[in-house]
Amino acid sequence: MKEDEPANIILILTNTTKETQRVPVTLDLYTWDAQNQKNLLKQDTQTFLINPNSSLEIPYTVTDTAHSVYFLQAKAQYQDTKSEISVRFSRKNKQEPRINFTTLTTYPLEKGKENNLLTCAHNTNTINADYGKVITTIYNYKGKQIHQSQYEAKITGAIQGMNSKFTPQEDHKDLTIETKIYNKA
Repeated sequence: MKEDEPANIILILTNTTKETQRVPVTLDLYTWDAQNQKNLLKQDTQTFLINPNSSLEIPYTVTDTAHSVYFLQAKAQYQDTKSEISVRFSRKNKQEPRINFTTLTTYPLEKGKENNLLTCAHNTNTINADYGKVITTIYNYKGKQIHQSQYEAKITGAIQGMNSKFTPQEDHKDLTIETKIYNKA
């Protein structure tokens, strides 16, 4: 999908019954995915009349071009049955690095025992991937920094793991781990 053009999507709704059906369809457009409600860009609900034993094309156009990845989720409700279909696409040349996850190999942290801080990140496009920066910091319950790792490199579409070994100077049970990602180093 080109970075600055509308994306035209056609959804097909089929009525396999012998009667005309009135079917409500909810169309939710997200950036990236539907895992976080903050990603919801637009919601639309329409009711469609579908003739017996026929199909109806439902066109949907994504005009927003600000993001690199879009996720359209369509839900149709018929009596006690719900049908869902999702369409996910990316825009060419749009960079949007993402944090996949951050974790410790051992918890709680034990004084003098080596541990690993692992952060995984990736980008939405591999072609012309930009150099990026990932900073992960562990804080104790008082907000004092225990450890920090920093990674600067091209962040591609493949998930990249960044491991940082460290040895805590004391035991820590209550922690905060903060990971920040920057599109350009």
